[in-house]
Amino acid sequence: LIALAREGNDVDPRNLVIMFALANLGYVWADVASDGFMVFIAHREPIEKRGTMQTLVYSVSKLGQIAINLLILVGFSGPEMNCPGYQPDPSIPCTNNIYIIKRVDPELYTNNPYSWCYEMCDDATFEWDLSIPEFAISICFVIFASIPLYLRLKEDKVQAEPRLEFLAKFWSQLKRKAAWQ
Repeated sequence: LIALAREGNDVDPRNLVIMFALANLGYVWADVASDGFMVFIAHREPIEKRGTMQTLVYSVSKLGQIAINLLILVGFSGPEMNCPGYQPDPSIPCTNNIYIIKRVDPELYTNNPYSWCYEMCDDATFEWDLSIPEFAISICFVIFASIPLYLRLKEDKVQAEPRLEFLAKFWSQLKRKAAWQ
């Protein structure tokens, strides 16, 4: 994410796809691990309080998803993200790239063929927006803010199960029909 933020507004789409794919893979790994740990903790809850930990974990998870979706929805609703060829700096001339011009609102282009890129199109909701590097930096702040919480975790050391015994149990779980449904 920091490398993505360093690229500035000239983000190479391939780098963007690769970095977001890796971020998504990390999210899936973390989500699976947290679900497994949540089940581990939930089984140790007293019967009268059972379900409290599950409710807490899933509530916080959904709140985080709502917050990031709102950030994306509001942050990426400006002209630089939604108006092809938009240029906020009037000293830079409008692009002549035919592929970009084909995506521009025809009415906007025909009304101002030489200064169309300085006007906000109808697809933009706000006059401001969040750039991809700014979005990457905001995610980095959340990650850095969570590091002290991670460092406070304390786990008891347990004796590891022998590998062959673990793999035999793992294989028996994989052969169950429930694992593939």
